[in-house]
Amino acid sequence: MSRATPFLPLSLILIAACTVQSGGFEPPPAVATLLVTPAVATLAAGDSVDFTAVAYSATGAPLDVTLAWASTGGVMETGSRYHAGTTPGSYLVIVNTGDFSVADTATITISP
Repeated sequence: MSRATPFLPLSLILIAACTVQSGGFEPPPAVATLLVTPAVATLAAGDSVDFTAVAYSATGAPLDVTLAWASTGGVMETGSRYHAGTTPGSYLVIVNTGDFSVADTATITISP
């Protein structure tokens, strides 16, 4: 007569392995601040400029997160490239965490 071997469901084994490997199920650090550069730009009508933004945790560590971009007075092209419109004035480029919990802005001046 064969004896049945006790077993743990695979899900319990995976949970135990993940807990041991990662020290628990901790969520990634939250974004505390965003920093967009350049903070100020002056463009002629129709010109473009590339922006960058870095998200930081409360401890100042840079974070790898997906960001959302928006603008006034022009359009955001692929990713973080701003293309100025034709109306002179002061406008904004806005970057945020996608859930709008953290944001930063840059000021754009479109010269005549």
